Amino acid sequence: MRYPQWQSFTWKPDPRISRVIAVSETAQKGLKEALGVDSVIVPNIFEPRELPKTFLFISRATQEKGLDKALELANRFNAAGKDYVLLIASLVDPYGSYWSPINNNPRIIYLNASIYNPIFYRCADYVIQMSTSESYCYTIREAMAQGCAVLGSKIPEIEKVVKDGVNGYLLNDDLSNLDVDKIFNEVPKPNGYKEKLSPEWQKVLKGEL
Repeated sequence: MRYPQWQSFTWKPDPRISRVIAVSETAQKGLKEALGVDSVIVPNIFEPRELPKTFLFISRATQEKGLDKALELANRFNAAGKDYVLLIASLVDPYGSYWSPINNNPRIIYLNASIYNPIFYRCADYVIQMSTSESYCYTIREAMAQGCAVLGSKIPEIEKVVKDGVNGYLLNDDLSNLDVDKIFNEVPKPNGYKEKLSPEWQKVLKGEL
């Protein structure tokens, strides 16, 4: 055998076993060559399944960025019996109040913080940005540039970019207008996002401003 840990491995089927099943011709050949075991081929069962809706939180793990609201959304989805996963790409204090609800919900996947985490926009249906305040907000722009819809709070900087039902949904701070079925059944599809570069940057770079 190729790997050292299997060099001395031997196996003889229990006499009560009438047939050994192999999932493919390759498996059948390998059993015969490596262990001298005859087998009958019964191919594995494969049926494509619909993947769960995917939500992404990719901001600082602080209250003003809305991590508490993201976790509350997860609770609402659980209560509604929805099939989803929530990716949290952030640096969460393992001794803080957020860690327990993250660690105890099997539908939450903790990714830690990384400069490469924006790749997850490509696999998410929504980015969650329930901030209490923003001065610009790169996250929602990066998400929509990758075709990812936004679940955002109703604050000026987010309302400038997110149009309810078009490229995402705007939610009240208390989630009183949350429509779980609509979020799952009517996912907006942003058609990219671009902004024109302000000409003021030429003045900045030339030291004229």
